[in-house]
Amino acid sequence: MTATNKKTSLNLGKLSAVAQIAVKPVQPADAEIALDRIYSVKQVRKTFRNLEELAESFKLNGIIEPLVVHEEADGRYGIIVGERRFRAAPLAGLVKVPVIIKKGLHKLQIRRLQVAENNDRDDLTAYEEAMGVIEDVELYGAKETMTIWNRGEAWVSKRVAVRRYADPVRELLENDLCGDFEVLHCLSQIYDIDDTHTEFSRLSHRMKEGLPLSRDEARNTLARIKSWKQQQDDLAQRRIELENAKSSAKSAKKTGGTAAASGRGKQALPTMELTPEQKAAAEKELANEKLLSSREEAFEWGETHQAQFFRMKTHMTTLDYDMHETEWVLWQGFLAMTLPMLGVIGSKRAVMYLKKLQGELKDKTPAQLWEELHPDIEGSGRNASPDMPDGWRF
Repeated sequence: MTATNKKTSLNLGKLSAVAQIAVKPVQPADAEIALDRIYSVKQVRKTFRNLEELAESFKLNGIIEPLVVHEEADGRYGIIVGERRFRAAPLAGLVKVPVIIKKGLHKLQIRRLQVAENNDRDDLTAYEEAMGVIEDVELYGAKETMTIWNRGEAWVSKRVAVRRYADPVRELLENDLCGDFEVLHCLSQIYDIDDTHTEFSRLSHRMKEGLPLSRDEARNTLARIKSWKQQQDDLAQRRIELENAKSSAKSAKKTGGTAAASGRGKQALPTMELTPEQKAAAEKELANEKLLSSREEAFEWGETHQAQFFRMKTHMTTLDYDMHETEWVLWQGFLAMTLPMLGVIGSKRAVMYLKKLQGELKDKTPAQLWEELHPDIEGSGRNASPDMPDGWRF
């Protein structure tokens, strides 16, 4: 045998071995049974796609893989595996189908066979999977469900959690727009936390447009909304405490004033009282003025830091420092300017801000970002406190 023939023989042997591994052997049928003696039972799969294409295949090749059925006492056969083939057979003009017959199985054994078959095929939708797990937990309990699906407790729990999803979240799963249960869990929490559902609407609209939503983005959005919600709750609590303090002070002042007036034998003159709405409007206006002033100061700090850093870099050129010493000085200066601010906003938000900045720096330089944020206004210098752009999202 020549070297070429040996090589060819070896390659054919490899291909044959691969083929044996890749092709799942088909168990021969026990019998052919009329379709009218077979009936559907509740299946894991809820949708049956491309039945016409399967029927065309049956016309050409017949049913290669038999259905698996369970023989019942009345002489009929319930489908365990092969619902899609059963539905496509009449479309191909068939009146009988090949079957493998099981006998004497109870419902739990039948369910295990159904799930095992669909797991092997790996073509269940995420919604079908979740509904199947929920049904099994209700019928057999969580531990037995873990055995049926051959999965751990966390895997089962994530799918059972679908029962608690609001309708708009469940629709994303049901319509096959999102099959990642980690992302869906975040979306469910976002929907529940955000009373306006603004962020959920934005993210769900994206998915309906065919754009993916990563786990990191879903988690970061949820973390940001939780942080914002906590701040709002803390602020509301402080307002209540402030109102209570004002009420106590007002009551004490009124009591003292009455006593003083009684002592003098004169009645105190009435004072003009603002309505609660007027007080709220005045407080809001004052807060807006303070916020605007703070934003303008922050802009001035930015320009001051820019000048300071430029002077620092200029000084570094006159010193005989090596690369690491130079970078250390600049790094220390950078941290001195940024860490106090990051500390104020909190570690979680600091990480989110830095990630967002890192993403924006992929396409633009820091100078370009600064120019966009604080553009030059002719005759007035840079805009120190720009308005939020339409449609801006973090």
